[in-house]
Parts: sequence; structure tokens; C-alpha cells
Amino acid sequence: MKSSQQSQPGEWVLTLPGNVKISVPGGKHCLSTYVLLEQGDWFEQEISFLRKYLSAGMKIIDVGANYGMYTLSMAQTVGDKGYVWAFEPAADTVGYLNSSIKLNQFDHISLLQQGLSNREGSATFYISGRAEMNSLNPVSGSAATETIQLTTLDQCMDRYHWADIDFIKLDAEGEESRIIDAAGRMLSELSPLIMFELKHSRQVNLPLIERFAEHSYDTYWLMPGLQLLVPFNPDIEFDPYLLNLFCCKRDKAERLAQSNVLVQQYEEVTIEVEGKAEAYLDTLPFSSEAATTVVSENPEKIDYQEMLDYYVASFDPAISPVQRVASLMRSLEISRQITRVANNGKSCSLDQVASHIRIAHDAGARVRGVQLAREFLDSDRMLSGLSITTPFLPACARYDLIAPGANPGNWLLSSIVEQWVKYHSFSSYFTAIKALPELRRLAALGFMDEAMKRRFNLVSSLKFKD
Repeated sequence: MKSSQQSQPGEWVLTLPGNVKISVPGGKHCLSTYVLLEQGDWFEQEISFLRKYLSAGMKIIDVGANYGMYTLSMAQTVGDKGYVWAFEPAADTVGYLNSSIKLNQFDHISLLQQGLSNREGSATFYISGRAEMNSLNPVSGSAATETIQLTTLDQCMDRYHWADIDFIKLDAEGEESRIIDAAGRMLSELSPLIMFELKHSRQVNLPLIERFAEHSYDTYWLMPGLQLLVPFNPDIEFDPYLLNLFCCKRDKAERLAQSNVLVQQYEEVTIEVEGKAEAYLDTLPFSSEAATTVVSENPEKIDYQEMLDYYVASFDPAISPVQRVASLMRSLEISRQITRVANNGKSCSLDQVASHIRIAHDAGARVRGVQLAREFLDSDRMLSGLSITTPFLPACARYDLIAPGANPGNWLLSSIVEQWVKYHSFSSYFTAIKALPELRRLAALGFMDEAMKRRFNLVSSLKFKD
């Protein structure tokens, strides 16, 4: 994955999706480098969404570009008919990003070595042990400072003649509120889609939602399974893994809704879903292993088959995005009812547990999926001679197209292990000691693909303290 081309001391050149080259510090100690080695991409689900949403010719602003995972990917997507203004104040990080821009010959990126805030002038910038955490505010473990130049979005609007900005990524490590203070004219006159951090370290940026609302920007979150933006309600408990939100004005939301990118409001819809799951299962390599009879209703009258039907219906391109979101949320609601009756899934069969994990993740209830997987993996239930008793889906979607072979129990267990490994943490950079035993279990089960082998080899190469 490394390239021999180097222009920065200790530089490694890695490859992002789309054959985009990125220059990063050499060594596994750097978070960005480690994540790219581990996953072949940045860990945030929003980056893959933006590669699908953005199109040629769009104009982009990236505030807090860092090493350029978003900047470079967005520049590749919008092409030379589009343009990206990337703001990154730290001199060392700018050096790597500038190297990446040259490697890719991206002449449609302006790299601006400045910070954004509510004023113009100079400021002290605190350099963390992780470049991703550099900030205008003192940070734990900061070893150095730099004097940087500040500017504002409104000043830049005049300076760079911004008139049709399509998208803004706002990642300023706690400076977002002050940036908005000096962006009132731009937010009023332009109508971009904006992505911003819901969390800064352990602090939740809910007041930022109110700040955007003052400028008539409504807030949305990305539903991972459907890759759709849906309304975010700060009064309802949200998944702890949720890192980023999006916001835009109504005119932009209406255009995005017409493009099937965004759902403006949740609606109760009635659609015919009966038989959806069975029809889908019949197309898969493991369909002969799955029972075609409907599981008996439990005393609570909760229908497992209906849960699967709604889940499969949510991915039907023939129905509207509103119907798809409503179907997936209904599937999650039924799943919660079933597992609540079954004591949080502990008395569910292996095949049913896999289905509940899959639905939870795709509906954006990631912590629920991780917990269900962990509870099952920590149990002592026997898997040999597994008898499939109900229709089901493997926990990890990749397994839909893999034949189980002689031991369907190992195949289904492997899908649960892989789903836990991929989603229990944003990266094994933080949890390598916990991840390694499950990666070893996954390797022994025999269903690893090249991506999981890469992750396994990376974690296995680390040296752990006793």
C-alpha cells in the first residue's frame, strides 16, 4: 500500500478509494496512517456518502482539512470543473497535504494555511500528539504551539468570490461556534449543505444545532444502511457512535429530497412488505440453509418474519426514500420488541441474533448491534450441529454472497465476529488488545476476506505491553 515517492521526511504515500494518493507520516503511531493501513479509507461513514452525493463541478470548503482524507476525496469527485478550498493551519500537516495535492496533480484545490474563527489576526495554535486533535484551545498532551493566522468565512466569501458553494465540511475542534459568529452573511446569502461534528472529544455540540437553527438551517444525520440524510431530533437519545451531523436550509433540503439524498420528515407509511424477505433470501447462496417457514408468534404477538420483510423492503429502490426510512425504522422497532421479550437477545437463536445485529447497524443503532454481538460472543452456546430454525440474514452483509459450506454455524458465527470487529470501535488503534482475540477467532473460522486479513496482520504486528 506504500509508495516509493517521498517529498516529506518520513512520508508514506498510501491510496484512498478512487486511486487517490495521500501523504501521511510514516509509522503506525500516527492515527491517520494507522486507520488508512487498517481500513483502506478514513473510518467515518460520511466520507463514502460524500463520494456518492458530490458531483462534477461542485464547489467545496473544507475547514480543518488535516492530512486531506476528505479534501482529496472530494477533489477527485468534483473533478477539475469543481473547486475545493481547504483550510489547515498547522505547518507540518500542511506540508503533507501539499505533497498529496502535487502527487494527484489536483490544480483545483487551494490549500490555505489559516485557521477559521470569528476574527482576523494571529493566534496561538496548540499542537497535539495527534494532528487530528490540534486546536486553538489547549489540548491534553500538547507538546508545542504555533502562531497561526486567522480569518473568517464572511471575509473569505469576499476574498474568494464565493457565490455558489455546494458543501462545507466544518471540523475545527471546538471552534465551530466562533466560526458561525462571523459567517452570518455567508450562511444567509448562500445555501450549502454543511457537515459538522456532533462531538468534540467527549463534549456533545448540541448548542451548535441551535446556532445553525438561528440561520434557518435544519439538522440531519446519516442513516448508514440507506445512505440517506434524515431529520435529527436532539431531544431523542442518539447513538453514542454518531460523530457528525449535516444541516441545510429548506431550499437545499427540497433539492436534495428531489435527488433522493435526503428525507425531510419522518412519515408513517403503509406499504405491502409480506414476502419481501423470502423473495430476497431465495436469491442468496445460503438460501437452502434457511427455513422458509415463519417462526411461531411469541406470547407478545411479535412477528419476526414481519421484521425481516420490513428490513428487506427498506432497500427496495422501487419505493420512495420516505418509505424506505419508515420500513427500516419499523424493522428496528420490531427487533427491539423481540429482543426485549427474549431478555436482550440471550435466548434468541444464533440465526435470529445475526438478523437483529444486521438491522441495528443499518438503522443507525450501532451501539445496540455491538452489544448484541458482544453478548452472544461472550455466551457459551454450542455451535456444532447448528439447526437453522427461522429465516434469517447474516450479521454482516458481505456474507449474503458467501456459501456457508459444510458448517453453517461457523459461517454465521464468522459474520457476527466480523461485524463486531468492524464496528465495536472506530479503529483498532484504540482497542487492539480487545480486537486481537476476535480477529484470531475470525481467522480460524476461515471466512476472512482481504480487508479483514489486512486488519488482522496489522493488529498482529503490534507490540503490546504486559
